[in-house]
Amino acid sequence: MLSRIVWSSLGRTAQWVLLLVVLGSGGCTTTGPVATKAKDDAAKAQVVPPDQAALYLVRPHGFYGSAVIYELIVDGGLRTKLGPGNYAFRLVKPGEHAIEVGCRCSRPAQMTLSTAPGKAYFVTMEGDFFRMPGDPTVKLTVLQPEEGRAALEDLRLVDWSPAPRSVPAAINPQVATAALVEANVCLLRIGDCSAPALVVFSLDSEMSFHQLRKLAKLTYSTKGTVPATEELRVLAKPFADETYRGDAFIKVPASLGYGGNTYVAPIWVERSRIPGKLSSQMALKLNVYIVGGAPYTTRFLSVDPTISDR
Repeated sequence: MLSRIVWSSLGRTAQWVLLLVVLGSGGCTTTGPVATKAKDDAAKAQVVPPDQAALYLVRPHGFYGSAVIYELIVDGGLRTKLGPGNYAFRLVKPGEHAIEVGCRCSRPAQMTLSTAPGKAYFVTMEGDFFRMPGDPTVKLTVLQPEEGRAALEDLRLVDWSPAPRSVPAAINPQVATAALVEANVCLLRIGDCSAPALVVFSLDSEMSFHQLRKLAKLTYSTKGTVPATEELRVLAKPFADETYRGDAFIKVPASLGYGGNTYVAPIWVERSRIPGKLSSQMALKLNVYIVGGAPYTTRFLSVDPTISDR
């Protein structure tokens, strides 16, 4: 925090610039998995096949909002996170492709890009300094190929996040109740989106939703902190890397008093299955697939209106 003496010594313009940088710097904090240099070099040198199109989604180095990590979604399925100086690459079928970029702190920017065979397309994303209240904080712009190639030179490729795990044949799921820890901002609004959320659930039938809600609050309280105990450090692990991974289950230490079969886990949620606005008071129903006595993957089913913790 700036002292009053230092703040007052700044000129009015410098104060405004500093405020805008701070206000533009809240949000997600971890990028997607950084690709190897060999993969980065190959993407930059890619010759586009005649039956495909190439997408380069570019986040240049910038000043405003530079601490914010942008969440990128292509065609509702491909997902990753870009920091300043990152880009994502994908060969796609020619045609229209939906691009969505945003962060948990704002409404996402959206674009539909028409692509042709054998062509490369470069879409840049930058903080919108002059946006109106309620508008997306990100501005998307299609660059000319020469500009796009030049923009890639000092950027680093980020891989796409792993897709949700497939369910092995002949595995019957166990239905479990879950409590919400946190969710992507688009799930908290009325609309059509699919996005990750972090939940706690238990495979112990005697665990009540009230207990799960208490555990969810405790888990969220570790975000952005340095927990004092090993048990709380376990709960804080999902916040160290918020890239979605369908197999990233964290077993809750039994010493915390929530049974021996309780987990913190990411789930993928289809917004269309949630009536009204998603809230932490809602009990979420999951299919949990068990392999070797432990969760292998989950599938979100619905909100259970018969259970609440109001």
